[in-house]
Amino acid sequence: QYVVPVGMARPMHGTAGGKVFLAHMGDAERLVYIRQVGLKRFTDRTVTDPAILERQLKMVRRAGYAITRAETSAQLFGIAAPIVDPTGKVISAVNLGGPLFRLRGRQDAYVASVVAAAKAISAEITRIGKVALPESLSVEKEQRDAAE
Repeated sequence: QYVVPVGMARPMHGTAGGKVFLAHMGDAERLVYIRQVGLKRFTDRTVTDPAILERQLKMVRRAGYAITRAETSAQLFGIAAPIVDPTGKVISAVNLGGPLFRLRGRQDAYVASVVAAAKAISAEITRIGKVALPESLSVEKEQRDAAE
């Protein structure tokens, strides 16, 4: 069983959802975030080299989703795809996580489901108009909190 308490902070550089947000930040904003928060190691697979992280983020932007394998916990994977507002800004992500052994043989299906869900949610947001997120859920608030 994999349980993450609601509101538990996770490092953006070690999670699929976090990598989606990092990939879609502006270069300057991402650099400030990395300098302020750092690239802490959690497992031997955690990316701590900014150049390697930048290559991964470029792949996330190109592919439209992120995958992490054993980056914050040795036994877990994550797959995430961006949810965008009508302007194309990433406002959230659909994330699937679980035991690493379940990823084998199912990765393509999981990725397709996560991406499809994110696109469907994004389309619905576009259909109904702009979505206002509470400040407590915004990436900007997380960055301010990390800087303090």
